[in-house]
Amino acid sequence: MNFGQRLFIGLQHCLPKRWIGRLVYHAVRWRWMPLKNLMHSQFIRYFEIDMQEALQPDPTGYPHFNAFFTRALRPDARPIDAADQSLVSPADGTLTQWGPIEAGRIVQAKGLDYSVDDLLGRNRPTDATLSQPSFATIYLAPNNYHRVHMPIAGRLAGMHYIPGEYYSVNATTAQGIPDLFARNERVVCWFTGSGGYFALVLVGAFNVATISTVWTGEIAAQGQAQFWPYYDPQLTFAKGAEIGHFNLGSTVVMVFGQPIQWLPTLQPTMTTRMGEQLGRCTDG
Repeated sequence: MNFGQRLFIGLQHCLPKRWIGRLVYHAVRWRWMPLKNLMHSQFIRYFEIDMQEALQPDPTGYPHFNAFFTRALRPDARPIDAADQSLVSPADGTLTQWGPIEAGRIVQAKGLDYSVDDLLGRNRPTDATLSQPSFATIYLAPNNYHRVHMPIAGRLAGMHYIPGEYYSVNATTAQGIPDLFARNERVVCWFTGSGGYFALVLVGAFNVATISTVWTGEIAAQGQAQFWPYYDPQLTFAKGAEIGHFNLGSTVVMVFGQPIQWLPTLQPTMTTRMGEQLGRCTDG
């Protein structure tokens, strides 16, 4: 790790991350038209955003930057792999790690791993078990589409908000801060599907002031962990259905209680798009 990377990590230990996040939260919701339209145009130019994918292709049609950043896409912009038992990417982003969870540890980066129990927290649906767990981690950069979708079909069984830090979750920080994803603020969404329980963990990050789900809306930062059980059969989501979004970039960690047959073509740091097949669910 070079000096610049060490400095980047060191600064994160010192900066008032929570205060900066609150400032960013309000800044990206400014509605003054000249400023917000300038922000949109500069973002599109710098990150080469294809607005023709967006449900609202006119960048001036968004009330503020956060609405633009979390924009919906056209229904045909991300085809969902329809193969039986296929597991698809829940988001646009970079696939950083995947594979079986061994001895209760998830690979974070080369030489670093962390506890799956620390990631998921102690509160979960009463009968939730992860007998042969597998995982995959996807990092969402600022240029990515920022809504999160279902990798397989399932019914919502519970949601666990876990307070924590607000470190960046990019590759540099993942290689330099142990237990990163189990230290940051996160929302653990538990589902039950044909193969048993699985969890989608929406990990907060530096400048990510809030996380939203389609069943609760915006989840404000709280001082303590809280678990909500859900029993409503109407909260059943098809593969590819939207479940939430990040306000600015972050990471999704998928944890499955069953073995996953990952595609042999997967490569570290490969780009993936929501709806693309990553693997196949097996019966164990």
